[in-house]
Amino acid sequence: MLSLVTVPMSLSASVNLQVDIPWDFEQIEADSKLLAQHKNILDLEWNDPASPASYATFILVNLADVHSTHKAMQFSCLEEGNPLLPKRPHLDRLLAHKVVVLYPTIHPKFNRYVLTDEDFFWPNVFIAAISYNNYRLIRKAKKYEGRGECPRL
Repeated sequence: MLSLVTVPMSLSASVNLQVDIPWDFEQIEADSKLLAQHKNILDLEWNDPASPASYATFILVNLADVHSTHKAMQFSCLEEGNPLLPKRPHLDRLLAHKVVVLYPTIHPKFNRYVLTDEDFFWPNVFIAAISYNNYRLIRKAKKYEGRGECPRL
């Protein structure tokens, strides 16, 4: 029994795990200069993913666009300005258009780019401005409709 313990101990005792390699400071300095030259090649930026608030705002302004467009279609003097839609789209067409166009843009299965809060800023501003204009045109059309006329606005 004693030989079973002593044999592995004697084998491990003969292995020298120390390596005696002198430091080559000149090589270290040359390597650091090479790394400094190529630092910009591997300069990776970390992009924080968009916050839930950015996604929520994006969804809300798009819903406001669909709502305002749908309400505007109740007036004969108003037409849809989006060239990808008919002049008088129905609600189902508006929703389908938003889903087909926007879902692949923001879903990670289709879009490998990490969306950030900055990526959502200008689309949110643009769509909010469109929605605001739609509601402004609806107020204008209601005013004309009350007088019995609705000129093309």
